[in-house]
Amino acid sequence: MDNMSSQHRIINHIDRLAIPIARRLHDLGLHNGVTVRIVRQFPFHGPVVIEYQRQRIGLRYPLFASITVDDHE
Repeated sequence: MDNMSSQHRIINHIDRLAIPIARRLHDLGLHNGVTVRIVRQFPFHGPVVIEYQRQRIGLRYPLFASITVDDHE
C-alpha cells in the first residue's frame, strides 16, 4: 500500500450484510458512498483499521473486503 490512492476506499454493499452488522456500521456513520482512509492493515488478512470523520474503526478483513471498493474504480 505505497500508493496514496490505495489508502482510500469507498464503502459499498452494506445492504448485503446481516441487519445487526449493517445497523452498527450505520450508527458509526458508515453507509454506501462514504470514503474512508485505511490507517493500518495487518498482514495475513488480519484486521483493518479505517478512519472516517476523525474516528478510527477496526474491522475484520472479510467484512472490510466485502463492503469496500477502490476509490478510483
